[in-house]
Amino acid sequence: MAGENIKEIKFNNKNGYNLLTFPSPVETSWPENNTVYCRMFTSTPAADTIIIFVPGWARTNLTAEEGMCRQFKQEGIDTCLITKPFHQERKPAFTFSGELFISGNIFLTVMNFRQLVAELRFLIHVCRKKYKTIGMLGMSSGGFQTALAADVEDIDFYFPIRLLECSF
Repeated sequence: MAGENIKEIKFNNKNGYNLLTFPSPVETSWPENNTVYCRMFTSTPAADTIIIFVPGWARTNLTAEEGMCRQFKQEGIDTCLITKPFHQERKPAFTFSGELFISGNIFLTVMNFRQLVAELRFLIHVCRKKYKTIGMLGMSSGGFQTALAADVEDIDFYFPIRLLECSF
């Protein structure tokens, strides 16, 4: 997914993905949040299907999601795992991952949903140039944002995953 202001960050990665970045189409007051990060899991031979994967809220890391992406890759499906606004690489200093994404400030929360949906729409348009089939997978709160993007963009499939908390 070269071009479109998307850059690949070169690093010694043993997790099976390339780290891509691009400027968010929605600029915020937090510089850390204005760059989008995506973990791109690309299969060989080249896939004609991609899943844009949006994780849940307040995830400290994306280890579980990366494991799912590696399984898709083994099946010949590319996956683009996006870092949500105010999470992981995008969180401002002295905040925890996701602290500002969903908060008591309803206007900030709505702004964040809008930002993520704009980023997903951008990714869909970029992916449409390379992939025959585009799907979206939204985990937990990510299901809300993927649903909003799927409602206004042409995608081929959509899987919301609701996580249930179990106590035994």
